Amino acid sequence: GRLRSQDARVFLLNTAAGHNFDRLRLQFHMLPANTYNYGAELLPPGQMRRGDYVLTLGAMPQIQYVPQQKILSDGHHAYRARLVDSHARGNLYLLSGYLGVPTTP
Repeated sequence: GRLRSQDARVFLLNTAAGHNFDRLRLQFHMLPANTYNYGAELLPPGQMRRGDYVLTLGAMPQIQYVPQQKILSDGHHAYRARLVDSHARGNLYLLSGYLGVPTTP
């Protein structure tokens, strides 16, 4: 998958603490995209918006994607999203809107 534009905003999520080598290397290779290297959780609306990308690096059990409904969630925030690309090392999603705080049954 390709980003829609070179100045796209990409939120890089990973469970590893700090800015480890894999995260920094991936961030470098994504230039000139605006890559935000923020941790392991989705951010609230206003910080993430329609047209932003979320790139998960490595296994992230706290991030759930429901392909039938196109929902990306971390238990705190849920976004409408489309899976753009999938690889053994991570997944790339394109956000299309905020759905709110997920409810638990």
